[in-house]
Amino acid sequence: MTSTAPAVESAPQQQPQKLLQTEQEIVEAYNRLRQDQGTLMTRIAELDAERHDHVLVLSELKVLDGSRRCHRLVGGVLVERTVDTVVPEVEQALAGIDNVLKNFNDQLQRKEKEMEQFMTTYKISIKGGAQKPAAATSAKAEGDASRGVL
Repeated sequence: MTSTAPAVESAPQQQPQKLLQTEQEIVEAYNRLRQDQGTLMTRIAELDAERHDHVLVLSELKVLDGSRRCHRLVGGVLVERTVDTVVPEVEQALAGIDNVLKNFNDQLQRKEKEMEQFMTTYKISIKGGAQKPAAATSAKAEGDASRGVL
């Protein structure tokens, strides 16, 4: 009888450790997904700022005479060229940035869908973060509905 008692006691101790390990793995996987999403969002913001700079440069160069000299930084080297030669290069760079932005936005959408699926699969709910704005907007709508017009 004494040999069966320790075996019964050790079984419950091992089971919570497995649950904790599985829960920990789920949390780590979710945090990796969030980190990937954050990285994509940061990169999109950087490229969007770079795109904005290219658009500003193009808008300024297009009003200038094509034979006018201008300077462009290429690979860390400042080169002198004419406006006619720089405008197509900047337009090509802008098109490349637009393509990369489109790809990153598609990746971000896929990552968000993957996160939603992960959250529904493992029944993850975020405390405070995503639920607060929805509660605030519903409270505001209720406040607006109960308010009289004067």
